[in-house]
Amino acid sequence: MIVKCNIDPHWDSRIEYAISTTYKNRIRKPILIQREKSLTRYYGLHGVGNLNDYIRRPINIDDNFARFCNHCHDSSFHYITLSDLGLKENKHRYDGKAYWDYKKMYTAEQRRHPFMVFLTTVLTHELSHAWQHDTGTLRTKYKIIDNDPTIDDAWREHITEYDAEKNANGLRPSFYENLLGK
Repeated sequence: MIVKCNIDPHWDSRIEYAISTTYKNRIRKPILIQREKSLTRYYGLHGVGNLNDYIRRPINIDDNFARFCNHCHDSSFHYITLSDLGLKENKHRYDGKAYWDYKKMYTAEQRRHPFMVFLTTVLTHELSHAWQHDTGTLRTKYKIIDNDPTIDDAWREHITEYDAEKNANGLRPSFYENLLGK
């Protein structure tokens, strides 16, 4: 698995390690993660791109990433964009607008690190969409929406969002630990 991250020079290698370790053998296509200033309504978005759709290759995609896409995955890759505003607002404190109830998901010690909690929460959700895509056309493992208290009502409106959030909940503890480098 190849992961290319362009979020923050201090965090990029840690994020790449956490993804590679947590999602090993789950996500097949290469993953490009970047921040987007114009993304203000959501904290993160997942999509699938194809290098053949570009007239010029994006500057964030290096030769190694492009070669892997072309040779192994018919030029396609996952891209995840994170809100620049969300990253800035959650750098040192919680912005209070999130869909997630962090108190139900993280320990008090973990919540002392808002940026790591924010990255873990948003990336595991968006990476779950990548896993859904790689394992079948928007696979839905959970056919019945239960009353899991850690899942906000916003995720219950669409089964694929619920499925991504339910899957993300199971991977968040290990992703957080891998982000710490443990």
